[in-house]
Amino acid sequence: MNGPPLPRIRSTVRDGVLSVSLAGEFDHYSCAPLRVLLDGAAALGTRRLVLDAAEVEFCDSALLDVLERWSRGGRRWELAAASRSVRLLLELWDRVRAPLPPVSGPPRPARRSGRRATRPPGRRVPSAADRGWRPGP
Repeated sequence: MNGPPLPRIRSTVRDGVLSVSLAGEFDHYSCAPLRVLLDGAAALGTRRLVLDAAEVEFCDSALLDVLERWSRGGRRWELAAASRSVRLLLELWDRVRAPLPPVSGPPRPARRSGRRATRPPGRRVPSAADRGWRPGP
């Protein structure tokens, strides 16, 4: 059979810790069994997840969604091992979730909802530099 490898999920529960080993590809559709497994474990009161994702060949934001869903309600998860694709996805997730650096310069005016700002024809909109703003050092 040709095509993407089917996802494999192995799990054990010991002392309130759910250990899950993943292999294969995980996208929106193939994450469904993992989502069901974690929802069931959460319903039974499991609070901690240890994830071994060393054999994951492909994953996308669906895996992040499953992990974020697990984290709701004060549950924790940790990564025991990760493949390159999982590491890259988690690094990108950390960058996106990180607070943005402060923006220097003049504040932008608030936009009115439902109406798009227009300018009269022939008038040039002044830039930030025209208003005296210069980039910092």
